[in-house]
Amino acid sequence: MIRLILLLVLVCACTVASTIAMAQRRHHVAPTNHWYLNDPNAVYVGGTYAGADPDPNIRSALIREFGRRR
Repeated sequence: MIRLILLLVLVCACTVASTIAMAQRRHHVAPTNHWYLNDPNAVYVGGTYAGADPDPNIRSALIREFGRRR
């Protein structure tokens, strides 16, 4: 009976340890595929990427349209 209890405690401890490790790892993953962060033609509305275009008139339209949808 003592062996069964020790086995259950060991299984529970391993489960808790792996759950904590997985939860911590998930928060430290760096975002990828943000090539548009250094784009001078990128348009952000409220901190959210709306699009990019070299034409200032199109960038203004992106700001108006994206702001309307929010």
